[in-house]
Amino acid sequence: MADAPTYIRQSTTGTATTAPTTMPVHPDTTYYKTTTTTVSDAPRAIADVNDDNHDNYDETTGLRSGEKKTRPLVTSTTAPIDAGRMTLGQKISRWTRIGSDLAREALAEFLGSFILIVFGNGVVAQVVLSRGAHGNFLSINIGYGLAVAFGVYIAGGISGGHLNPAVSLAFAALGKLPWRKLPVYMFAQYAGCICASAIVHAIYYDALNNYDGGNRTRGDTWQSTAGIHASYPQEFLYWQTGLADQIFATSFLMIGILALTDNRNTGPPGGVVPILVGCLVMAIGLAYGFNCGYPINPARDMGPRLFTLMAGWGSRTFSNYNPYIFNDYYQRIPYWFWIPVVGPHLGALLGAAIYFFFIGNHWPTLHRNVLELQVGHRDNSDDIELLAAKSRRPIEVVTTTETTRERRT
Repeated sequence: MADAPTYIRQSTTGTATTAPTTMPVHPDTTYYKTTTTTVSDAPRAIADVNDDNHDNYDETTGLRSGEKKTRPLVTSTTAPIDAGRMTLGQKISRWTRIGSDLAREALAEFLGSFILIVFGNGVVAQVVLSRGAHGNFLSINIGYGLAVAFGVYIAGGISGGHLNPAVSLAFAALGKLPWRKLPVYMFAQYAGCICASAIVHAIYYDALNNYDGGNRTRGDTWQSTAGIHASYPQEFLYWQTGLADQIFATSFLMIGILALTDNRNTGPPGGVVPILVGCLVMAIGLAYGFNCGYPINPARDMGPRLFTLMAGWGSRTFSNYNPYIFNDYYQRIPYWFWIPVVGPHLGALLGAAIYFFFIGNHWPTLHRNVLELQVGHRDNSDDIELLAAKSRRPIEVVTTTETTRERRT
């Protein structure tokens, strides 16, 4: 049977307070009756809520005349609470809460990207400015791996924790992110990286002055200090090799991300995914970080590069090039800065295509992520057990108003 009705008092924030089952005692407050029901007594509950006098009520069907049969899980009626009764915390929450899903996702991507750079480039700054006394290449890779993991943990529940325009582009190409959201995601990621670079610069400002004497364009220290924020190639690196480096390294990143987040694959529990993505980034750095520092993220490279342009390093942050690239034959080739932007975008699309054609497009039909069963089957236990046995994965049953949906965990 349905639970006993309670009375809910609400204010304009939507925060509810439950009163006793007696009638309201405050003359200036309006209470509304609500009934929480289960599937088994849903028809009766509809009558309880919508037909208090049981007019035209049919005991057999649990419906009034002319009413269609539905199966709500919870029915309630609420109204706003008086704003004067809210606590300070509730008022702040009300004033600052953003209703737009896209805006919330943008804020999450901004903060996640900020965390990525503020820790990742912070490690690089410590290693460079201490001249190796407080870290080395291994500590940079570990630091960036942890920075990625924490950034994804922070943003993942809201936006998915892309933190990378190339990853967002690949997800959009796969239909996992609406194209209309892509520019907003990218803007938030670039903005987060720029702001994080400013924080790293401010924290290490005195150490930076001690390192280069306050001259950001000094020839013997320019690239090492600018390299705290953005990537620069080794002197021997040809542009073709640098571009291939970024394409393939980012494709490895994208393949790993898709494998870890594919519920049909032998992926880990959701809470472990950010750690493994961080380990994946660390592995890429350990394997391919020598040529140009493995940016594999356009926002991670271009955002801080824009900051160094404004913070005293000058236009060389964009015009710097390798003398091996610009000989007579290659004199028309653009400067280095475009390679960590174009390469990762191409690489992420390549990685998505590789995973789709080699893995994602070949799952048996039985392994669909969500299977629908008709509500008319009162007992779906046999279907669920068969599905779980054949898929070798546990099944989470989610009941909705129209269908029973089994989602693989």
